[in-house]
Amino acid sequence: MNLSCKANETKNSCYIANIEARLIYFIFYYIKDGDDKAFERAGTTRHNLIKEKTKKENNTLILSFPIKTSTEFKSAWDKIKNMQKEKLSLIKEGHIFSHASKGESEDGLEFLASNSEDGTISYDEILSLPRLSWAKNATLTLYGCNSGISGEARDLSIAELFSESQKTIVCGQKGYAYFSESDIEYKKISTTSKEVYLWAYKRGQNSVFGNGFKIKPQIVRP
Repeated sequence: MNLSCKANETKNSCYIANIEARLIYFIFYYIKDGDDKAFERAGTTRHNLIKEKTKKENNTLILSFPIKTSTEFKSAWDKIKNMQKEKLSLIKEGHIFSHASKGESEDGLEFLASNSEDGTISYDEILSLPRLSWAKNATLTLYGCNSGISGEARDLSIAELFSESQKTIVCGQKGYAYFSESDIEYKKISTTSKEVYLWAYKRGQNSVFGNGFKIKPQIVRP
């Protein structure tokens, strides 16, 4: 099933053959025992923002998945696919807060490695993920470092690969991503920061004399 919204799409609703499709927003965030929970806090911030903007809509579902390993990532992805099979649903937004690698022999999204798995969602694994049913103009945003940049070991960026495989708009980072208290410019977080964002800002490894403002993402359209 590969559905898309047509002319009778409203801001937060989608009707297909006079049947209203549920709109799904999903968030994956990396977790690791003993860390500062920055990925989790960024995921929670995004969850709250989506909840606020959809509070007047009845037919939406916001899903948040804590992800430790690549196996958990693929299981969560399969769960969303199965939910779409059970009830007419379209993905409106996807958000993935994780590490990402560039320039390695096995680039991709990075999670906890172990003796049984390397922790990488590689290019081949990205291509093998089931294609979800996305709403018209739906977006998948990748917050991992350099997810919008190709490297020596890859001809396509991670964002380009997801767009190619999922047939939806994908946003990737054109630089190293940093946690910030502000969505507009870099402001160092603390353990008490109420809101946490993850993005590539003009600072650090991205720009020695940068002003700290956000770097425009790579936006890939199918």
